[in-house]
Amino acid sequence: MNNKRHILLLILLTFNLINSQNQLENDQKEFNLIAGIAPLSLIDVFDGISIRPTVDIKLYKNYALGLEYGHYLDIDGEFKRGQTGYLIKSTFKYYLNQERVYGNYIALEYQYKDVTFGLDDQISLPNQEPFLKNYSMNRKSNLYTLKFGETKSIGKKFVMDFYVGLGVRFLKSIAIGISQEELDNISTTEDNEDTLIEGFYIEPGNFTRPNLTLGFKLGYKIF
Repeated sequence: MNNKRHILLLILLTFNLINSQNQLENDQKEFNLIAGIAPLSLIDVFDGISIRPTVDIKLYKNYALGLEYGHYLDIDGEFKRGQTGYLIKSTFKYYLNQERVYGNYIALEYQYKDVTFGLDDQISLPNQEPFLKNYSMNRKSNLYTLKFGETKSIGKKFVMDFYVGLGVRFLKSIAIGISQEELDNISTTEDNEDTLIEGFYIEPGNFTRPNLTLGFKLGYKIF
């Protein structure tokens, strides 16, 4: 009797292991198309709140292409008033799994951003009382980044894409609605918090800056 129970338990255990393995393999199957979203962009009050749908497409063997479009919402951020604009991003991915698009990858990414936002600065012209100036800044950015990431299952259809990257950012900023004389006399006292904290970041001109990216995407496997 005990032997029959042991045999039955062994059969059930074997069936369970096979079923679990099949489920794991099913969850970790490579993808042909993933549609998703970048959730952190919905709470980014510093850089501006945006909606960013994404797609990842298998190209060939362990190569894939990621595409992203972002549209900024006209909502006041921590330092910027009513930021609007858009971004486009393309990411060429090489997965380290042989002939599969799943798991760890390295990638080259290009991003273009065109945003406009409002600023409030205190102007202190010679022989005049200081006054508050409202004006706008348009900033165009070209970003080139080397990324490392992982595409991981969180269910039969849902996946998460974690990534970190380092690159370079080329900025072109133009001030609108403010004269050069007023720009040259922006106050950087503690009473003028925006300028004091952001400094050169909001200064008009052409700049080259390092770019660090860290985040994740939530996706759904279409097929």
